[in-house]
Amino acid sequence: MSNLPESFPVAIVGAGPAGAVLAYELATTGVRVLLLEKERLPRYKPCGGGLQARVVRRLGLDLQPVVRAAVDQLVFTYQLGRPVLRRARQPLIFMVMRDAFDAYLVERAARAGAEVRDGVRVDRVDWQEHAVLLTTSRGTVRAAVVVGADGANSRVAREAGLANGRDLDLALEGEFPAPAAARARWATTALLDLGSLPSGYGWLFPKGSGLSVGVGGPLLYRAQLRPYYERLLRWLGLEARDAERFSGHHLPLRRPGAPIVAHRTVLVGDAAGLVDPFTGEGLLGAVVSGQLAAGPVARAAAGDLAALQEYQRAIDRELMPELLEARVLLRVFDRMPRLAHWLMGNGQLAWRNLVRLLVGESDYRRLGGGSFRLAWHLLDRLLPVPAG
Repeated sequence: MSNLPESFPVAIVGAGPAGAVLAYELATTGVRVLLLEKERLPRYKPCGGGLQARVVRRLGLDLQPVVRAAVDQLVFTYQLGRPVLRRARQPLIFMVMRDAFDAYLVERAARAGAEVRDGVRVDRVDWQEHAVLLTTSRGTVRAAVVVGADGANSRVAREAGLANGRDLDLALEGEFPAPAAARARWATTALLDLGSLPSGYGWLFPKGSGLSVGVGGPLLYRAQLRPYYERLLRWLGLEARDAERFSGHHLPLRRPGAPIVAHRTVLVGDAAGLVDPFTGEGLLGAVVSGQLAAGPVARAAAGDLAALQEYQRAIDRELMPELLEARVLLRVFDRMPRLAHWLMGNGQLAWRNLVRLLVGESDYRRLGGGSFRLAWHLLDRLLPVPAG
């Protein structure tokens, strides 16, 4: 038996949405790609599991086999009070469990020709002049290009020296069984609580027979997260001990200009820090980065390593302007949470533009024909920064 490592043009570490989408895109163009996942699939992934309608549109997939609920109503509260219900004429968010959703995308990649190996842990990454060597729990793999799709705590990012260009938020989230009354109450309705935590919020998302309940915000306020989570559960009439699953996880936010490409290495999804700072949602960044990386990674695997920089330029051009606008909007909302709640709950123009954003008819830069962007940039300069 040969002791030589297996060789692939591309090895992707992590079989979440970013890795699975990229594997599919590469495989459909004939690139031989290996997709590695440390857990056995399907595996639970802590996540609110909200797919915005614009993400579904971007994927171009029939997701009915994995959708637990379609949300067309939002309840906004301010510090767990003043609830206001808003209704849309179409689904805004499709709720999934990440074990089923991720497995669905991985199966699609496998059908396209990607080689998928789960239960394989990557223990070490060594960069050489002409290849990258991955030491795994099942042997060594040699690749022309390695892709870090291994989440907020990416080993690939750390070992490539690319992990310092991100800020971190923190989320606590639990999955609860839903009694019949709660199931009917929240069947197509999600809850968003504003104003209880600086730069953060609480949520409830329906998932058919269950409910996902969580809170999230900057690491700076991590000491406040658990007490806030317990208040939210009490307000909802839930008990922490009834959670079927409970976990905390990081939400990584890429800083402007931070590198996500190094020698023979690319980061996608959460590993690249492509989470929306305003919503805490990372699935759009995962899907977009997986799609944008495909062409440059394929060319790099064929020998044109300079093509990897095209991927970073594409992210900076097509995705980062949105994420940077979201940061500005978050700063403004953080300084006037009471008004933000009122606008979301009562302002017709604000609600209409939020709907347009979620369904993909607009983006942060084009909301209100661009006038909203001018307004929140002005407010960002004028409003005092909160103490602490």
